[in-house]
Amino acid sequence: VTGRVDAFAPHAEIIHIDVDPSSISKNIKVDVPIVGDCKRVLAKPVEAVREELKQEVPAAVREARREWAEQVATWKRDQPFRYEWSDDVIKPQYVMQELSNLTRGEAFIVTGVG
Repeated sequence: VTGRVDAFAPHAEIIHIDVDPSSISKNIKVDVPIVGDCKRVLAKPVEAVREELKQEVPAAVREARREWAEQVATWKRDQPFRYEWSDDVIKPQYVMQELSNLTRGEAFIVTGVG
């Protein structure tokens, strides 16, 4: 989360998939709670999203996405990704950096909080 729960995706409909039902809506109120294994649960929603992407995106949604992209660009500019290398452990920052490199920056990478 952004550190400010009230500022997290204010215009988004939030879907939370988790194998642990006690984690659903723990920090952020979700619109669609789903309890289950992500690999199995996501098969149908992924197909639905692919179909939805074929439709024209409303102007308000395009504007919200543009604003969000600008916010992310500002964070990247003002707080560049940096960390100290360790020969002893694999740091989470390294994992995120490598995932970003492998996906050429085209993926949304999300982590858990627990």
